[in-house]
Amino acid sequence: MSAFYQAVHRWRNNPIVLKELRGRMRGRRAFVVLSIYLSVMAGLVVLVYTSLYYSTGALSNPNMADAGKTIFSMVLVVQGFLVFFIGPIFTTGAITGEKERQTYELLRTTLLSAPALLLGKLASGLAYILLLIIASIPMQSIAFLLGGISFTDLALTQAVILTCALTYAMLGLYCSTITRGTISATVITLSAVLLSLIGLPLLFILADIFNFPYYRLLPHNGDLLMASANVIGSLANIMSGHAIFGSLLPTALFMGLYGGLTLILFALALRRLRRTADR
Repeated sequence: MSAFYQAVHRWRNNPIVLKELRGRMRGRRAFVVLSIYLSVMAGLVVLVYTSLYYSTGALSNPNMADAGKTIFSMVLVVQGFLVFFIGPIFTTGAITGEKERQTYELLRTTLLSAPALLLGKLASGLAYILLLIIASIPMQSIAFLLGGISFTDLALTQAVILTCALTYAMLGLYCSTITRGTISATVITLSAVLLSLIGLPLLFILADIFNFPYYRLLPHNGDLLMASANVIGSLANIMSGHAIFGSLLPTALFMGLYGGLTLILFALALRRLRRTADR
């Protein structure tokens, strides 16, 4: 436990984390984004609940379960859209922004190590993402109370979204270390995010339409790969009651794959920082 407390103490006293969070949370943008985020979610919940009531005339137990699933799915869409795109945007300017402000060289002359610099930039970006995720849980709890989903579904979907947000934020941080400008880092990162979100499902759809021979050799016609490598497929598998293999295997593979990818991106970004410092 002492090692854990030491790690928390180092994180809380990381000057990068303190500076970034103070600057971000004191600004108007954080409040505005959070307010719009929760307002859209609340509006969707009221819209689904009201439309179901007027279409059926009552909310019996079966209808409440359907409303719960619909509300949960709509909240996940809004949550995923903001988390997957806001997280990388916060980190794409982490290093390039320092270079553009001509403070990067000054920052590297301090006693702050390269790993502490990267972890500070990553943690400051993820802190706001974590706030968005936590703020949306009450909306999802409404769906949980209506029925149609279980506490396990709620916990697994949030774990998948948080894992994916961590990977995408680390991707933005890595692109920030290999590019010269924030705009180019943002374009590369968002292109990679869109490719991972849409490219793989589109590839499987085309393979199924054109009857690609090797596609039929994949387990469950590629459903396992889809649920293990794509966040949309992983969330859909959870919402469908773990239709693939009837277990948590696809979710575990997804979290392991994206967790490993995050570590690889961190190692590459750290290597890039150290190589730049040695020049």
